[in-house]
Amino acid sequence: MRLLLATIAAAYLALAPLPASAAAAPVWEQWQTVSGVFDLGGPRSDGSLVVAGSGTLYLADPAGSVTPFASGAGGYHQDAGAEAYLAVAPGAPTRAAGCSFARDEVFLLRLHAPLGIERVDAPGENTASFANITGVTSLNGIAFDTTGYFDHRLLASGVSGGKTVIAAVDCLGIVQVITSIAPILEGGLAVAPDDFGSYGRFTTPTARHRAIRTPARTMCSGCRLPTLRQRASRTVTCLSLRKVVRR
Repeated sequence: MRLLLATIAAAYLALAPLPASAAAAPVWEQWQTVSGVFDLGGPRSDGSLVVAGSGTLYLADPAGSVTPFASGAGGYHQDAGAEAYLAVAPGAPTRAAGCSFARDEVFLLRLHAPLGIERVDAPGENTASFANITGVTSLNGIAFDTTGYFDHRLLASGVSGGKTVIAAVDCLGIVQVITSIAPILEGGLAVAPDDFGSYGRFTTPTARHRAIRTPARTMCSGCRLPTLRQRASRTVTCLSLRKVVRR
């Protein structure tokens, strides 16, 4: 845990769509304070964000109210003190598997043995193992493919032998390794859209700005991509993408 107390930035400002004519850079401001916060996902269909604290989940609604989520007996109570990143299901179909991820379900990295992914249902009443990720010594990133280039699967990154493994998990929990030779990266994974310059169809985490190319698909790592306010003005966070790896 890097912080015991951290402040959620104005995520709703960032997520709100802007007119195409908007050209100003995004403006961030302090919004709410949550103990142990290290990640957030969404928005859910009700407009709220899912916020991850130390082994605890919260919902933050557009009005700024923060309430415990999945805190009951069947809820989420794992990996306290660790950064178990999360992703909120947008409800898109995984065509090859013939099913869809249920809208608003939350998927979190499971950082204890066996390493893998936990699923929390949309009401926050039940938590269960969704998939195990083998062949890695740790997990450090998770995101849904919202572009369809990876069939709307859930993507997870982990470390093995000084390299990053990227795995795609379908709605049945079946795991496929996309690449096992990516550079070391962490957090904030996203699949870049076609209009993301020469890195369209890449995937990305925060702070390292790496790009990963896999056969017929590309992913980049180094920041969260502009599904936020930045996309309207094409002012994106991930500006210094470099290092392309061919499988």
